[in-house]
Amino acid sequence: MYTFKGMIENLKYVLWRSTLHLLFLRAIGFALVVGTIATFTSSPSFRSPFDMLLLWLLTVCVGTIGGTFIYPWIGFVAWWILILFVGERGLRSWAQKSETFMVLIAAPIVFIAGIAYLGCTLNAMVGDLFVLILKRLKPQWVPVAKYGFFNPFPVVFVLDPERIEQLELMADKK
Repeated sequence: MYTFKGMIENLKYVLWRSTLHLLFLRAIGFALVVGTIATFTSSPSFRSPFDMLLLWLLTVCVGTIGGTFIYPWIGFVAWWILILFVGERGLRSWAQKSETFMVLIAAPIVFIAGIAYLGCTLNAMVGDLFVLILKRLKPQWVPVAKYGFFNPFPVVFVLDPERIEQLELMADKK
């Protein structure tokens, strides 16, 4: 089970520059897919090649910025909210104690956080195929040793490889 203390301690092993680089690559993949779909499903008034190119570039730029700096972090905050409210001291505990007021307040927050987490995760997962193909073609451009086809997380943290062994040793001791 995840604890806040364990998660906070593990954040010191994150390589933030590499994590942002990976978020940027996932966002480019997301933006390319969404930009292409938006371009070909746009209204007939955007059918000139110049208009289609502008629409595609705008969508790619907005999608890349949003996919790097907005969606993943909204998903990350939503995940923390879900852990906070659904954990042992959250909804289950309040429901067992018949604290109806707390359940009525927390249930909509959990629902909204769950929808936000799902949306942000789906946005990030659209770019995973692009990053996987890029990893196969140019491995030095992707800052992780192993990258899977399916990463159901809005933020994939890149950890310091030297510290990963320390984390595994600490996990084995527990």
